[in-house]
Amino acid sequence: MGCDIHAYREVKKDDVWVCIEEWDNSFEDERAYLSDVGISSNYLLFGLLCDSVRTTHNISIKKRGLPADISEQIQSESDSWDCDGHSHSYTTLDELIKLSVDVIIHDVNYVSDSLRKLRESFNEHKDQECRLVFWFDN
Repeated sequence: MGCDIHAYREVKKDDVWVCIEEWDNSFEDERAYLSDVGISSNYLLFGLLCDSVRTTHNISIKKRGLPADISEQIQSESDSWDCDGHSHSYTTLDELIKLSVDVIIHDVNYVSDSLRKLRESFNEHKDQECRLVFWFDN
């Protein structure tokens, strides 16, 4: 059985987290999530972003759950997955940048390109507080 990620970018505007994905509800099973950066089914990346999802590295980020101040849009999407969504977590843009450096140091090169694409997906918001909120399904 395969595992996939549902990842959404948020930025903080006026002390409120806002989802910056473009939502298209025309497809029942395909709502807006960060699929265009090539992170789908990248199990090594999954294990880095959330310890014990498909694999574990000594630099993996521990699972945190959804942030308490999550945007309403992403909370609603998470709720719609009910028990089919698991290992909910998030990471900040600063943590993604640090993880990118750690990947090079620890020679986990297969995910370097995916991490670069994730970082670059925030480029137009890099002067704001940013985070990636995600969970997985099987």
